[in-house]
Amino acid sequence: MEDNERIFPDDKLVSMFRNGDSHAFEILLSRYDECIMRAIRKSTINNNDSVEDLYQEIVTHLYKKPQIRN
Repeated sequence: MEDNERIFPDDKLVSMFRNGDSHAFEILLSRYDECIMRAIRKSTINNNDSVEDLYQEIVTHLYKKPQIRN
């Protein structure tokens, strides 16, 4: 992650993504991909294929649904 990407707080990146900035999504994903993977591993049988598949489904769903309601 570049230093200039670190200055944006998560809520600003979410707002940028909602406005069509796909790079903002990439930054958020780079910040949280390990947390997502860890949560999936905790909640599934440790089948790496299933973990990878579920991770891809979650990321795809998040990318397609930027209008998150508070």
